[in-house]
Amino acid sequence: MEALLIAIGFVGPILFLWAYIMLSIGAWHGNMLKPHVLNLLGALAVIVSLLAQWNLPVFVLELCWGAVSLYGIWRAKFRA
Repeated sequence: MEALLIAIGFVGPILFLWAYIMLSIGAWHGNMLKPHVLNLLGALAVIVSLLAQWNLPVFVLELCWGAVSLYGIWRAKFRA
């Protein structure tokens, strides 16, 4: 089970990087829903992995990352 949780955790950075690359190359824009959803899913994946290996600073970081992502999702849905 621990190996599965850690594997899920590795998905998080992949999603973060995918969103960042797509924004950086201009394929996506900050007012789109996609990068914010990927960032939220990435944060959730890392939080899931913390069930196997707890790390309070990473948990706080991912909570903040998730909150920023939720704001981006709200902006993309209602203000774009």
